[in-house]
Amino acid sequence: MDKDRVSGIINKVIADAKIGSVEIFFEEDDVLRLEVISNNFKGMRLLKRIDFLSTLFLNLATTELADFHLVFNPLTANEKLNGVSEVTNESAHDIKKTGVAASSHY
Repeated sequence: MDKDRVSGIINKVIADAKIGSVEIFFEEDDVLRLEVISNNFKGMRLLKRIDFLSTLFLNLATTELADFHLVFNPLTANEKLNGVSEVTNESAHDIKKTGVAASSHY
């Protein structure tokens, strides 16, 4: 599959989800790094951001994009432009209260 086709598929997923924008980096032969810029990520833990994107791309990752390894870089606009972290700083107490530090649907 050529780069234009891959870019089209990824851009459509992001546009349909109405979450922001994506920059696609083709690294090595089979690695796609997706830098997803969305203010919806503000205050969200990094693992939660990655889980959200993994779920969003799950069907494509097992079908049309199965030949690629997807690497997600979820950022807010402020993080991208100014290098300021907007990741939540949950305390250990908050993590114990929910019972999980990270979760996965795989």
